Order: sequence, then C-alpha cells, then structure tokens
Amino acid sequence: MPDLLLDGSYATPTCLQLALIACFKVFGLIIVFVAIWIAGVCFNGLTAPGGFRWNLEAMKADPTVRPILVVSGIAALATIATISLTGPLSHLRIRMIATDSAFIETGCYIGARYVETLDRKNTTISFVLHGGKMLRFRQEGQRWLYVPIESNPNFGNLVMIAPTAMREYWDYLTSKK
Repeated sequence: MPDLLLDGSYATPTCLQLALIACFKVFGLIIVFVAIWIAGVCFNGLTAPGGFRWNLEAMKADPTVRPILVVSGIAALATIATISLTGPLSHLRIRMIATDSAFIETGCYIGARYVETLDRKNTTISFVLHGGKMLRFRQEGQRWLYVPIESNPNFGNLVMIAPTAMREYWDYLTSKK
C-alpha cells in the first residue's frame, strides 16, 4: 500500500490545464498593471493645474508622469518574466508517494507530465533548510526530491518513512527554543 507523502496544490487532471491557468494569470496581471497605469495617468491629469489633458506630448513633458511609466513598466516586465519563465520551466509537483520499493513523484514540466522514481534502498533522506524546512530525498545520478515538513497533512507518513531525518527536524526545533 503506497504512503502519500505530498499531495500538491497542482492536482489538476492534465498539465495542459496548468499551462492554461498560468497563461490566464499572466494575462490578468497584464490587465491589472495596465489599469494601474491608466489610473495613475488619469489621476495625474485630473490634478494638473490646467485640468485633464489627453495631449501625449504634454504628458511626456510632465515630470510626474515619467516615474509612473517607469515603475509600472518595470513592475509589469518583472511580473511577466517571473511568471512566464519560472512557472512553465519549473517542476510543478502533483503528488509524491512511497511504495515498498520506490519513492515516486509525478508532476508537470513545461506542459508535459513526468514521473520521477527513486529506488528506496539507494535513497538517503535528510532534513535540510531549503527554502523552508524540508526532507531531501537523494539518490546518486537522480534529481533530488524535496518534501516540505511544516503544514504537511501527511506528517505521520513522513515520520514512518524517515524517522532519522524527522529526529533531526525535532532536534532542530528543540535547539531553537
């Protein structure tokens, strides 16, 4: 009977749905930044001494418009780059289970489903601080797998699978007090 170690928040039926959701999020953020920019320009125009003006040359010459354009442009580009590059290019984990002979992780990578399998006998499990409190599953020649410990609803399964690593986690917690 496999033990569930991680049931990710990406539990959708297909990886294509994940890519579609990411595209909608990017499109939504673009709309938000355009709306913020338009609101900033309109507010600037309404508070100008001569009233609201749609003259693009006058807006470019106004010293208060340029910072709004620069900040909103940088924020929009940074958001789009972050979501566009890290989302589709990162491993989006759907699920990780432990069987009698292997640790199996399934997820999405660039819109395609993947399955990563580590042999249970050749895998070492240790407690690490890797962007949070994690268990690292390491096998020579394979990609390392990480499972978050805190707020993991499968905490009991983690204790059964990796008692030594969880003891290291307990020692870490008691040393912090």
